[in-house]
Amino acid sequence: MASGTVKTIRSVKDLLDAIENIGPQLMDKKLTLKEASGMTMNERLFHAGLLIDFDKARNERDETVLRSILKRVFIPSHQIEDYIRNLYDE
Repeated sequence: MASGTVKTIRSVKDLLDAIENIGPQLMDKKLTLKEASGMTMNERLFHAGLLIDFDKARNERDETVLRSILKRVFIPSHQIEDYIRNLYDE
């Protein structure tokens, strides 16, 4: 899809394709603490370009990667273990 081209998203597959196409552009984004304050977890992950990586690590139960990602989106260290534990209690 060319830059500036608008495509209607009508299915989950369309959404995933769109995310895959813009993924490389998002991967270089850095989230600052100032930007992160007031954001939800998903907003932080999306803005930092880490949403797909987070979902993959969660699905694979890769707690090392989860910890790393959570630190990169400014989750306080004392909350990370509780957050990871709660991911699997749902």
